[in-house]
Amino acid sequence: EQFMELRGMSISLVIDCRIEADDFGRWSYAPETKYMYLPTDDSYGHSIPNGHFDAAVLAARSFIEDGGKVFAHCHMGINRGPSTAMAILMDQGMAPEAAFDLIRAKRPIAGIAYAEDAVRAHYARLGYPPSAINNRLAKFRAHRNVVFSEKEQDAVAHKLREHHAIDREELANAR
Repeated sequence: EQFMELRGMSISLVIDCRIEADDFGRWSYAPETKYMYLPTDDSYGHSIPNGHFDAAVLAARSFIEDGGKVFAHCHMGINRGPSTAMAILMDQGMAPEAAFDLIRAKRPIAGIAYAEDAVRAHYARLGYPPSAINNRLAKFRAHRNVVFSEKEQDAVAHKLREHHAIDREELANAR
């Protein structure tokens, strides 16, 4: 049902950030849509390397320049997919704070845990020196800490813990 809904949206590029699944076979039935598998781990304490964001941005850029739509997603739409979308929005000229706010407005459950990694990759791609990147990260963190309250962060963390518990239960039942 979601697949058919996405096809109806005339999406040009799907960037799948899940390490736990690959939908290449499904998207092969939609030749009008390019599928990019960009498997990314999503575990506590993990960071996403610049190369992930660079690959997503470079792929998305060509489709966007041609007027296409890009859909970046992960399993729950909380961290990996929204962080990748944030990188793409910044590449299109949006400030990190504006990109973060837009994603949170459209998807309030999004934690965007890898936002700092996306910001770091963006400014590294632009050739900023490490000290300037650190200054930009500090500005972003200050904004995020104001607009994304501790209560909201706890709600996102709770949703993730709840989901991971369901995943573990499903895995146990499958065995």
